[in-house]
Amino acid sequence: MADARETLNGMYDAWAKGDADAFGDLLTDDYVDHDPTPGFAADKEGAKQFLAATMGATKDVNMNVEGTVVAGEYGAAHYTIEWTQVGDFMNMVPADGKRLSMRGHDFVRFKDGLIAEIWHCEDLFGIMGQLGLIPQGG
Repeated sequence: MADARETLNGMYDAWAKGDADAFGDLLTDDYVDHDPTPGFAADKEGAKQFLAATMGATKDVNMNVEGTVVAGEYGAAHYTIEWTQVGDFMNMVPADGKRLSMRGHDFVRFKDGLIAEIWHCEDLFGIMGQLGLIPQGG
């Protein structure tokens, strides 16, 4: 059985590297994303496809996990991810080489040391402001 804390940290390492296969190896076969991105399935395959699509449009990724907690079968983390946009953002915003930054939180349930469920929250308004889609606060 995998160590839950190593699994949680490994998830962020896989994201930073854009490694969908390594990410998939950390998920149970019956994995459920309770907050899937529109257009992607809420299962293991959908999660891998989302990672590949998202990170395939980036370079110079920096993932900073600012804190993790693991207690029993549950874990949580707060992170900031930065990247340079080199492909269309979410197939909606043309690439312009901007450096973007997003904060987020993940809450997971483990099963046999792997991630079985995830609930996540990202600062999408912050990204929309950085992309010029909405006004940014001062």
